[in-house]
Amino acid sequence: MSAWSELRAQARAWHDQINPGAGLAPAGALLEAAGHESGVKILVRPAGDILLDNSEASYDPDGPFILVSDGLSVEDRAFHIAHEFGHHRLHHPKDDCSPDAFDPFAAAEPEGSLVGEGDAYSPKQRREAQANVYGRELLLPRDRLRTACLAEHLSAEGLATRLGLPLALVEQQMADALLLPDEPPPEDPRDVPPPDGSQARAASAEPGPLQVRAGPGTGKTRTLVARVAWLIRKRNAEPASILALTYSNGSAEDLARRLRIELGADATAVWCSTFHAFGQELLRLYGDRLGLPAAPKLVDRAGALFMLEEEFAQLRLDHYFDLHEPLRGLKSVLDGISRAKDELCGTAHYRELAEAAPEGETRDKALEAAHVYEVYEAALRRRGAVDFGDLILCSIAILRDHPDVAAEVRAKYRHVLVDEYQDMNAASAALLQILADPRDGPWVVGDVRQSIYRFRGASPLNMSRFAKTFAGAGHVDLEVNYRSGGRIVSLFDAYGRSMAAAAYAPSAPLKPNRGRETGSVVYRIAETREAEAEGIARDILGRFKEPGDLRKHAVLARTHGVLSHIAGHLERVGVPALYFGDFFQRPEIRDLLSLLSIAGERDGLGLLRVAQMPRYAVPVPDILKLFRFREGVDVPMLAALRRLDEAALSDAGGIGLARLAEDFASVTFVTPPHKVLATYLFGRPAAIYAAPFAGDDIGVQQRRLAAYQLLTLAFGHRSPSGRDPKRAFLEHIRRLEVLDEEKDLRRLPAGAASIDAVQLMTVHAAKGLEYPTVYIPSVSPSYFPAARQLRWPLSDN
Repeated sequence: MSAWSELRAQARAWHDQINPGAGLAPAGALLEAAGHESGVKILVRPAGDILLDNSEASYDPDGPFILVSDGLSVEDRAFHIAHEFGHHRLHHPKDDCSPDAFDPFAAAEPEGSLVGEGDAYSPKQRREAQANVYGRELLLPRDRLRTACLAEHLSAEGLATRLGLPLALVEQQMADALLLPDEPPPEDPRDVPPPDGSQARAASAEPGPLQVRAGPGTGKTRTLVARVAWLIRKRNAEPASILALTYSNGSAEDLARRLRIELGADATAVWCSTFHAFGQELLRLYGDRLGLPAAPKLVDRAGALFMLEEEFAQLRLDHYFDLHEPLRGLKSVLDGISRAKDELCGTAHYRELAEAAPEGETRDKALEAAHVYEVYEAALRRRGAVDFGDLILCSIAILRDHPDVAAEVRAKYRHVLVDEYQDMNAASAALLQILADPRDGPWVVGDVRQSIYRFRGASPLNMSRFAKTFAGAGHVDLEVNYRSGGRIVSLFDAYGRSMAAAAYAPSAPLKPNRGRETGSVVYRIAETREAEAEGIARDILGRFKEPGDLRKHAVLARTHGVLSHIAGHLERVGVPALYFGDFFQRPEIRDLLSLLSIAGERDGLGLLRVAQMPRYAVPVPDILKLFRFREGVDVPMLAALRRLDEAALSDAGGIGLARLAEDFASVTFVTPPHKVLATYLFGRPAAIYAAPFAGDDIGVQQRRLAAYQLLTLAFGHRSPSGRDPKRAFLEHIRRLEVLDEEKDLRRLPAGAASIDAVQLMTVHAAKGLEYPTVYIPSVSPSYFPAARQLRWPLSDN
């Protein structure tokens, strides 16, 4: 269960306590009951009242009071109050909420990126995100909402009016309730065993630099949590003086969840963060020292490519020019730039390395890439923007060049701890060196043999350099594997000792907590890809005994190509499996994008697909007639739908197209894409209650998950002012597809883990997950693991 799932479970439990009936309660009555049960007084103040402190709502634990502005609509006021109840139940801070803290579209699982390139939070931002998720679930619990919707076929508009809630909140919550599967029950925190001897030694070590060397399944994060608890309980450290850093958003959220279980309210003051998120907060606070704006815009990878497109005339491309899709050639250059920043290599040093290369094509390509790097950096600065590499690179510059800032940050965060230290790259290691006071730390834990982020610059060298970087550093080895059977642990030990990184790993063999003769490792050889997929399918079917067994199996592969092949075979032989594949080519996604095409593009080519859906069943000749009519009167397709009486349609065609026109009746030029999709799914057409989204078989559940992913993408999309946001969204998606930048959408939402189906994922996406049975196909010396590829700049360390 994720940290966000636990928050929702807590909100549902309190809702059930204050609204013991089975139905949905109006927001006003529910919040009145919440105030009565909790003793929190709700005070409505005039807009701009000094007590509101330039906010629209706030929570004061000294009262306790919730203050809310009367300038809000009744519906928005309900959400703001529920948000503040989230603070009351979770955090207890006296901390005013800025207007942008209230987000009814807060995603069900806000942390999405695998390697720190996504939503990531400071303690304040995390508290606000948690309050949003908690408040929405308190007002409209997804279990009750799902029951009511399926029984009554409710629309979002009708439900918002009936309950006195913001329509946006209802649409997002209906997406969670109707598109995501049921959440598992909360985990029992008592299931966590106490630290073993090696974990206790690591957790209670005296202040100073310490490297905890861990093997797989030895409880790295559990030991870090024990370290935080020891600092607070035994050394009286202030929770706000502890900074716990890791490399991925998933790891940061898991760490925050475990700390909350262990420490309760104290955990909210501990900053659990990715290095990138911490760097982003430093730039927000001190970026002006580098001439950056107060809140520099963060450009993601797709945004960086689109920005380079605007600078295309300045790039002078030759070797990296792709005639059919110019930006495709720039992807590898952008990879090199990202790698350069991970290695602390700026534009000047990058050019020096390129000029020092031997004469020939390699040198010419490197010089061309160096020029692109220079144009790219200038474009970022003109826009007051930074990319993900800059979050670390610029933070280092601030701390290095401004000793007063470094002293202030060090004084605030006396205790710096790092999880998953093996995933550190050179830039993160340099930031840690400046950040941590060697009298108190850093305290780091990692397993050099689990470093899988080589593409981001992670290297065993970072583990080996720890003692040199931090004078007097000690080390403790974790000794017990809790995850795997003894046979698997033994195989890992034997293989691990042959790795080049073995010198920086624990020297003693791991002790298997589950017994030395448990578990099994089977190596099978297939003559063809088809035989390999068939062998996996037969093994899964042979292990299937009862419902729930399928989700205990996972197929991990190096590439999506391998996964697509296996997913197709499993489908053909009737083995339920979860895998999105080529996301934008999925039928239900093409249906929804076609709806947006009708609403947002002049030619409305999506009509060819939409008009043949069962809901409309328009004969093809009538579809063609409408296309000819639209072209003849020279209007957008949406306008043509509103003039059907002029198109000379058949009776059947007129009825179907009139129904489609009615479904688009509220759509205008400024209607955002998420509104079109939400209205279609949860509005009057109630498409969510009909095929292809009705039912509980694995295929239907996967279609619902895919629709949820698209809707979440639409909720977060921001289009340039003055443009049709629907058309801008479609153009954005087309570029993502052409550039193969939709990888995050291929990852299943966290809620998919409860679906009884085989999980298919890449090795990187599987990091941190556990399955009783795992299949690793296409293992060969030339393919998996992949041969290491050198990219510019050539590292000189």
